[in-house]
Amino acid sequence: MKQLAQTIFHHRRVLLDLAIVDIRRRYLSSVLGLGWAFLRPLATFALYAVVFGAILRMKVPSDVYGSDSYGLFLIVALVPWFAIFEFIARGSAVLFEQRDLVMRMAFPAEALPIPYLLAALFNHAIWIGLLLLFLRFSGMGWSAALIWAPVLVLLLAAMGLGILWFLAGVNVFLRDLGHFAEIGLNFAFFATPIVYSLTSVPPAWRFLLMLNPFYYPIEAYRSVFLAQCSPPIHVLVGFSVVSLLFLFAGFRAFTALKPQIPDYL
Repeated sequence: MKQLAQTIFHHRRVLLDLAIVDIRRRYLSSVLGLGWAFLRPLATFALYAVVFGAILRMKVPSDVYGSDSYGLFLIVALVPWFAIFEFIARGSAVLFEQRDLVMRMAFPAEALPIPYLLAALFNHAIWIGLLLLFLRFSGMGWSAALIWAPVLVLLLAAMGLGILWFLAGVNVFLRDLGHFAEIGLNFAFFATPIVYSLTSVPPAWRFLLMLNPFYYPIEAYRSVFLAQCSPPIHVLVGFSVVSLLFLFAGFRAFTALKPQIPDYL
């Protein structure tokens, strides 16, 4: 990991340029430009808010989260979920989109997921800013618990980098992985307490949901931004352990596959 950090620092300018190019390609070349960073997630939020909040009338345990607003309950969970979705959706394309750099043996392939991570964190920062505005204008305001926000973003970034490494490496040899990942995302969304709360699940099933690694970032964000308190110990420890497992497992998988990657691209 020390050598990796040195590699990233040495190539920091190239990696930052790649991240900027990716953001410009995705947004600035379209008519609405950066507006798409808001419009697409807002449309998703509006759809789920209407279906689950207005039609199905999902309840929010105000004694747990300090608010019975389903809109706030939902958007706080969607902020980390959108980042996780982007990590998984784009991970499989990393090496194919940067094929020319991979074929240059002097450039470290293990550094190529970094620009995708930075681009995802750029979108994430926009959504955190939007979330803070939602909190301010909803009357909840901000609390000292926001001091935990950088910690949560750091843990989410570690999880995301591990996902990017794993998908980028494995997809070179298993080209269908990206399609399986998209299907898996649909299951993961409803297996994670995003549109519903854990307390609405029968007690016998709650343990299974807590085995879902994405449960921890969702609950950690809800604790800090919605309940406006420190994350519960079991959530913070779980989030930390899961993020580090993703990070190291993804890196080990990528480095194990790296010698054969150029032959299969």
